[in-house]
Formats: sequence, structure tokens, C-alpha cells
Amino acid sequence: MSFQLTSIAPMTEPVAKFIQDFHSGPHESQHHYKSFLPEYINLEWTLSDPSQLILLDEANRLLGELNAFSQLIPDVDFFIRMRVT
Repeated sequence: MSFQLTSIAPMTEPVAKFIQDFHSGPHESQHHYKSFLPEYINLEWTLSDPSQLILLDEANRLLGELNAFSQLIPDVDFFIRMRVT
């Protein structure tokens, strides 16, 4: 069995990109399955709508809360399995 390795985009100068033009990446057919190939995201982002900044700030705050919560739970995987199943 052989695997095809894809390389990450080379490090180049950051290019400004509008966030509304971003596409997360294509799905590519492999041997017997499809795989997702994410796009390079280490870019300088340009926001054209101030409401996007508010949404990003809220998402950042919620991720911080989730991180803090995960520090309090001794076995996060077990806790998630109890809630999902």
C-alpha cells in the first residue's frame, strides 16, 4: 500500500486576502476515498465588514472559555463521549 504525500505551501511573504474570498480547500479523490486538502491560512487577512470583527472577537472569546473548561475536566474525551452518544 502506498500513500501520496502532499507538501504544505512554501513560506512566502504574507499576502493580504479578503476573508470573504477564502475557500477552505478542495476535496480530492485518492485511491478508494476522498481527502480534504486545506488551503494555506497563514496570511494577512483584510476585513471589509466591521461585523466580521465582532464575530471573530466572539469566536475567540468562546474558544478561550472552551479551553478554560477543558482544563477543569479531568478526562475531556470521556466527558465529550457522554454528551455525544
